[in-house]
Amino acid sequence: MAVNMVKNSIKKTFPAIFLLVFLTTSVSAQFQTNQTDKNSKKLFGTETSYSSKSVQKHYQSIFSLSGEGASVFPAPSFDQDKEQLLSKIREMIPMDGPVDPESYYLGPGDVLEINILSEAPVTLPVSVSPEATLSIPLFGTIEVRGLTLAEAKKEIAEKLGEKYRKAEITATLLSPRIFNVYVGGLVKNPGTFYASPFHRADFAIYQANLGLIDPEKKELKLDQLRKEFINKPETFNYFRDEEQGSGELEMSLRNIHIVRRNGDTLSVDLMRYYATGDLLFNPYLNDGDRLIVPNLDLEKNSVTISGNVSLQGTFEYSATDSIGNIFSIVQGAGKNADLENVDLYRLDEKEESFSHKVINLEKVIAGEAEDFPLLPGDRIVVRAKVTKEKIFNVMVRGEVKRPGMYPVIRDVTKLSDLIKSCGGFTADASLSEAKVVRFSDPLDRTESNPDYLRMVTLRLSDMDPEERQYFNFESTIQRNFLSVDFNALFEEKEESADITLDEGDIIIVPPKSNTVYIYGQVARPGYLTFQKGMDYEYYISKAGGSTIMAEDGDVMIIKAGSRNWIEAGDTEIEPGDMIWIPREKDRDFEYYFTWFSKIVSVLGGVATIIILLRN
Repeated sequence: MAVNMVKNSIKKTFPAIFLLVFLTTSVSAQFQTNQTDKNSKKLFGTETSYSSKSVQKHYQSIFSLSGEGASVFPAPSFDQDKEQLLSKIREMIPMDGPVDPESYYLGPGDVLEINILSEAPVTLPVSVSPEATLSIPLFGTIEVRGLTLAEAKKEIAEKLGEKYRKAEITATLLSPRIFNVYVGGLVKNPGTFYASPFHRADFAIYQANLGLIDPEKKELKLDQLRKEFINKPETFNYFRDEEQGSGELEMSLRNIHIVRRNGDTLSVDLMRYYATGDLLFNPYLNDGDRLIVPNLDLEKNSVTISGNVSLQGTFEYSATDSIGNIFSIVQGAGKNADLENVDLYRLDEKEESFSHKVINLEKVIAGEAEDFPLLPGDRIVVRAKVTKEKIFNVMVRGEVKRPGMYPVIRDVTKLSDLIKSCGGFTADASLSEAKVVRFSDPLDRTESNPDYLRMVTLRLSDMDPEERQYFNFESTIQRNFLSVDFNALFEEKEESADITLDEGDIIIVPPKSNTVYIYGQVARPGYLTFQKGMDYEYYISKAGGSTIMAEDGDVMIIKAGSRNWIEAGDTEIEPGDMIWIPREKDRDFEYYFTWFSKIVSVLGGVATIIILLRN
């Protein structure tokens, strides 16, 4: 009866195990290049901004995905049919490519296929035993401890060749082994996990930051077990109490270590691996490896890169860092970077002064100069070469035949040349109202504030209150117009009116209005149709004539475009002009009395001077 219960239990759990293995394979095969859509959204969502620290966060987030939908390579446990599970896992292990016999070391669990090709061919599947031996039927055992696949093939061929002298003997890796690795340190679920010789360090760390979903309690089984374990009074805490209370700790990405069974220690630099794809920084796993993930401490263990680089900021320091290789993490230098003069600043041991070294990075990269190792706290500054951009863009809007964005050369391209590139003006262009607006970007952003500039300009002036009031008025309506007379340049062909263009200039050519606006002391103020050759009196009559209070002798013409005020008889009326008829001033008795008093006072003074001169 007990046997039947075990069989029923296996039947019930096998579909779940198979599904788990399938999900595992999906994660393994795509982990380095393509996360699931849900995880990708978490990694690359709108909340991610790519500064140096956010890049560090981005890489760390790869190892902190958990919860519903997270697949995991199953951890060792005692409630699963291991042989059946491991068999399925072996069939689905993803591989980077063909196995390299010279670098693949055999271990317990590897399955080889030995072929004895003779008159009666024999094929023998043989598994490496826990004692690292091959037990070959009808022959005996061959020890393969510490042998690569190539060495084992040679050993098998020589040993079996002594018995089967006329046969051709070959050995092939049929199925890789599955072994345990331990992941400890600052990971979500430290412990033992399954891996294969084709898995790299990041795979084990990824597993240690995931957990199995408990469908009943809707939480991670490993999280639950870990909480129960940590809450036991006899449990030793990995971190000190003050560290636990100082905020969430973060895992290091560049100072992970793999400790092999033979005592060798390998360094893992996952940030550099993800930035460059160099497999040297993400080595393959081996039987019994112990991976130790320390805490990230940017305050005490970091280097800073700023200036003309693709990703400037503060990065975790690794003992392998040098001035030559650190640029692989920041994705290289930017355009016009001065790589011949890279500044390196380093604090002394007492942190009272710093040293400054200028390094020719171009020679270091080319192998013509010795690389310079870095230390924690180093600051690297890559400056841009002092070059002035020559080609810029300007915008042309309005009544030209081909409006739009045009390239110009600083201090070379003139306004007349640009209008030719636009095909010239249309028939409706109003040259008198055309203008050029310049948008400059000052080095001191404060100078872009008009109120600040106005106050600074007034600070040392000797203006009286009335003059200051007028100055404030002019400053309020000030715009960045260039002083350009389009009529003089394009109709009268005055070359002196031409100007050179600069970055960001906008040329605006409005259409002709074909109207004249009249207002003030007229019967019907408003727009009137322009009539060529007609003077201001014509437009006053068309507006119903001036009123009884009109000051007819002071009529002014406000010119289109320039808004200049000119006496009515001194200019020709043009489209867009405005005619202003002022009102007579109201003068009461007090006004005339004051005026008379001033005249009498002046005359009295003159008479007094004449009498004194005569005497």
